[in-house]
Amino acid sequence: MNEFIMGIDPGKHGAISLLKCDDCSIELIEDMPLLSDGNVDYKKLYESLNRFSTFVDHVFIEHITAVFGRGSIATCSLCGNYQALIALSIACSMTVMSVTPQLWKRYFGLIGVPKDESRLLAIQYFPEHAEFFSRKKDNDRAESCLIGMYGLSLL
Repeated sequence: MNEFIMGIDPGKHGAISLLKCDDCSIELIEDMPLLSDGNVDYKKLYESLNRFSTFVDHVFIEHITAVFGRGSIATCSLCGNYQALIALSIACSMTVMSVTPQLWKRYFGLIGVPKDESRLLAIQYFPEHAEFFSRKKDNDRAESCLIGMYGLSLL
């Protein structure tokens, strides 16, 4: 096993976290790179993934499916990001494991609770990096770390 694993929240405002395998500490958190028009910058995303490909074996990405009430354009965008992340990770020779929100959220007791609870939980797990999760909108960063932690528990 390599030294790190990666957890990814694939949303447009998602994030990528790099966690050490031996102690599950945060090495890096990056927000999803965006173009000036607000769309994901896939070139920068590939560069970010490729930069860590020699240290990372496994990438854990939250599985995306259609959700009742989410608009069709938002669903297409989210599914597109998800598929692009899988393809780019594979292109970087990393093993991709897709995890459903139900699985990783159940693991952390986050089913049916407000989205902000994941941010608060990440602060508890990573108090030395609380600044990464200080704003309400940092819940995607938190979720990328929790997805990575869940993935590490599967190895």
